Amino acid sequence: MLFEISDVCFRDESQETRARNQRNLALVYLSTTSGFETVHGTLDLIMTKCRIEHVKDYTLVPSQDPMFFPAKCADIMYKGQKLGHMGTLHPEVLNHFDLKYLVCTLELNLETVYAHFKG
Repeated sequence: MLFEISDVCFRDESQETRARNQRNLALVYLSTTSGFETVHGTLDLIMTKCRIEHVKDYTLVPSQDPMFFPAKCADIMYKGQKLGHMGTLHPEVLNHFDLKYLVCTLELNLETVYAHFKG
């Protein structure tokens, strides 16, 4: 399992620079099994430590992102706002990067999580 916390740059026409930065957490779990449950458990732990409750504050909503295997991906929703996504990478993505094992990923907007935690 690997993770990184870093700024991600997004195009934002409302800004003078036409871009904005957002602090995200990215997590990758590579194994002979999907690892979806492990990554989901890690997400739950992060949210619990930040006092954000599953179902009450955030939910997982099935996603159709072609980067992920069908029925093995979800958007992370926080009070109606998309906070991130997680899922098992599609076999075509694995082949494109010559990965021999299954990979499950998670990306999470930490700025929104942190704003809730401070409040």
